[in-house]
Amino acid sequence: MHLILYPGRIDAPRNMVAETNRYLRQAALVLALSLATWPAVAADRAEAWSNHMRAGGEAYRQGHYSEAETQLVAGLRIAETFGPEDARDAKSLRNLGILHRAQRRYGDAEPLLTRALTINEKILGPEHRLVANDLVSLGLVYEDLARLDEAKPLYQRALRIQMKTLDPNDPKIPSTLIDLAGLYGKQGQYRRAEALFQHALPKLEKALSPQNHQVAVALNKLAMMYGDQGKYDEAEPLYKRAIAIDEKALGPEHPTVGTVLHNLARLYTDQVRYDEAEPLFERALAIKKQAFGPDHRSIARTLNSLALLKEERGRHDDAELLFRRALTIDEQAYGSDHLSVAITLNNLANLYADQNRYEEAEPLYKRSLIIRETAFGPQHGKTAIVLHDLARLYRDQGRFDEAEPLYRRALAIRETESDPQHHRTAAVLHGLARLYKDQGRFDEAEPLYKRALAIKEHALGPEHDSVADTLNGIAVLYKEQNRFEEAEPLFRRALAIKESVLGPEHLEVAMVLHNYA
Repeated sequence: MHLILYPGRIDAPRNMVAETNRYLRQAALVLALSLATWPAVAADRAEAWSNHMRAGGEAYRQGHYSEAETQLVAGLRIAETFGPEDARDAKSLRNLGILHRAQRRYGDAEPLLTRALTINEKILGPEHRLVANDLVSLGLVYEDLARLDEAKPLYQRALRIQMKTLDPNDPKIPSTLIDLAGLYGKQGQYRRAEALFQHALPKLEKALSPQNHQVAVALNKLAMMYGDQGKYDEAEPLYKRAIAIDEKALGPEHPTVGTVLHNLARLYTDQVRYDEAEPLFERALAIKKQAFGPDHRSIARTLNSLALLKEERGRHDDAELLFRRALTIDEQAYGSDHLSVAITLNNLANLYADQNRYEEAEPLYKRSLIIRETAFGPQHGKTAIVLHDLARLYRDQGRFDEAEPLYRRALAIRETESDPQHHRTAAVLHGLARLYKDQGRFDEAEPLYKRALAIKEHALGPEHDSVADTLNGIAVLYKEQNRFEEAEPLFRRALAIKESVLGPEHLEVAMVLHNYA
């Protein structure tokens, strides 16, 4: 007998067929239930994401950064389940990146903001208004990292997009202009920066309100630029107004308030108003410790500035401890080649130089110079700072042939990059004049001293401590030439300023008295 097979049919036992049918019915039921509940599951995830984002945003606004991070990280984990090109993923990345910038965790912020930008460019197109927001956020991180040449084109591109896609009265346009103005100020392009500030700030106030936090941000940036130029009378009311706005808008213990308090304290330090500066530094430090903890990178900046104040008051041991603590925090947070590290290195070197600890100071200056030249280039004002300080070190050691080219290079940078009447130009002129005086080149020294004095009196006021330094320098020059009648009134004026500003027991008062004797 032959078995005949019919195409399309398989003979099987009846119990196997029944079992298979039962399995298929169950699978269909599970599939139907899954399809029915899938929208609810997706909706639950979307709602959970929204809740985390909302809670994170509120904690951020209140300055509760640890809670904000917990919420935003949870939101990002949910957003990543929506797919690699979902707008919610980009928003989560951007918000977390902005938080990390506020925490001064720039290395964490940069990749998040870069990813957000990449996603939005792909799903929205390169000219979308949200792409402009991402460009600004990333530009701010680059600026914080002193990568100014990378930040500038991002601001400019964002501004072009905003002017095409937004209403002319939208506050984002003047806000980006102000960011660009702040960058120009850091580059030493003060006139260009000031013109942008004057154009954009009224528009921002009109678009938002004069009491809005974003207005305070703009005021702080403008005040920083004025302070950098020695325009203290213009900077101070801007800082005070920014603090008042933020205390009301954010609360008196918000980290942003601490930042502006720090900046105002630095302004007072530059004006030798130490009694007003120190409590502001202490309050800023307390706010930051409460917000971030005692070893956070944001603490280092205030420690550094407080150390400078203590150094100026002659409390050198306290200053050294603060500088070293700041340097440790910065190196752990940023690595050994960051601008923040260079600033602290230079400050610590100055402290050592003032104590005649030259062998300890020189390598710190050289390391700071390398970092600044790498970050800004050899012709930048921030590079000139170290050139001037290293030249002073060589001068004090009698290494005149090494000092003079550094002074001349620093002077060329100051005269080219910024206003020739800037007080920092005067500082280099004073240093070079002192070098010539020490070499007995009196005819070359005198006109440099006089030019430095005129600039300082104009930029800083006739009663500034730095004016007294140059008065003392000219008086010593005259004394060494036996021009006693010309020297005496200069000594007397320098002594009066020093006693008024620093107190009669200060070391610098004693130095002027010694020269006068």
